[in-house]
Amino acid sequence: AGFTNAEMLKVGLIKKSEKQVGEHEFYDTFRGRVVFPIFDTNGRPIAFSGRIIIDDDKAPKYLNSPETILFNKSETLYGLHIAKVEIRRKDYSVLVEGQMDLVMSHQAGINNTVASSGTALTSLHLEKLKKLSNKIIVAFDSDNAGFKASNKAAEIALSLGMEVKFAEILGGKDPADLVLNDPEDWKKTLRDGKHIIDFYMDRLVSMKLDPRKLLKEMQLKVLPYIQTLESNIEKSHFVLKLSKMTGIKEEAILADLKKTPRLNTVSIEVGKNERVIEKEKEKKNRSALRDLVGIILWQETLPAPNIDVIAVKSSVSAIIGGDILNDSLSMTDDIKSEVVFESEERYKDPEVLQKAIGELLINIEIDYLGEQQMKELMKLHVAKMAKNKELEMEILKKCQEVAQRINTLKINIKQIK
Repeated sequence: AGFTNAEMLKVGLIKKSEKQVGEHEFYDTFRGRVVFPIFDTNGRPIAFSGRIIIDDDKAPKYLNSPETILFNKSETLYGLHIAKVEIRRKDYSVLVEGQMDLVMSHQAGINNTVASSGTALTSLHLEKLKKLSNKIIVAFDSDNAGFKASNKAAEIALSLGMEVKFAEILGGKDPADLVLNDPEDWKKTLRDGKHIIDFYMDRLVSMKLDPRKLLKEMQLKVLPYIQTLESNIEKSHFVLKLSKMTGIKEEAILADLKKTPRLNTVSIEVGKNERVIEKEKEKKNRSALRDLVGIILWQETLPAPNIDVIAVKSSVSAIIGGDILNDSLSMTDDIKSEVVFESEERYKDPEVLQKAIGELLINIEIDYLGEQQMKELMKLHVAKMAKNKELEMEILKKCQEVAQRINTLKINIKQIK
């Protein structure tokens, strides 16, 4: 086709032999392999993936093109150029792991399937899918590696506000096996897909753990997923469900949920150096109240505080109540030293400190209102069950007022920034 060896070498189509020179100096990268072209969203080939035909312990089973100016692994999904129309039409995508899974899924008529192509899944991949549909079914292999990859995919998707379902494939099979056996098996597996939180709750219950162990596992493995949900309505739905499943009161689950950090997906993403990752982790794991408590405790140690500590305390008490503030200020000396040190480092510039106070107060109110909204939604659920229309309307009005206040506060934050 007229391309030079230098050009083919640059995009990974050929490799340079260490033993040969002259005419045989280069060899075909994908020799002895079934080759799958990888396309961009417009259907232009930008890379290749090759599966070895005769297994060889010395060579990898799959070989992919290196990253080039054409091919960025962290944002390229296999089959997206074909699947994008069907994803929009059906309003959900199906995510599988490998090329054969994708090809067989399309042959079975599930044309809204895309594959991660053996590369680590990133938020860039899922952001592309989210533009087409907010709903996704993750259907990775049922082996241990596939299950871990499914978890990562679900964590990133949830953190992006997507609706995530798991399609559970049993017996060590993959989607290609199911289609080969009977395409209807594959379709049924997708129809039976469960919301990620339902999946984990059912899985833990099926393990028949003793009540104490079950509660601990729910706390560790289910609450972080609930906390990561963007919708308070969804949060309240799963809190109620968890309450019924475990017999624990909703208020107790809400109290634990408040202490549970959102899922941290930063480390899964590609292309960020460790320092950026650590900074983002730190930012995600902080709360506005913790930050402000740190500032108050730090400023109280200074002979001449940079802020009016009494006025700040009064503002916080007006938002969340004096008792909650006093509880937050009561902590062990170790934690007190930690939050004071963090505040001193973060807000040593007086201008930054003054600006931060206003922003933190707004964020505290947003968090508090979010909790109130969840409580009201639980009351709404009870009112619906009791078919009390008058109470329903009253609660809906409160929820609307809270939502409007939260939107106003978010606008105020943007103005401060």
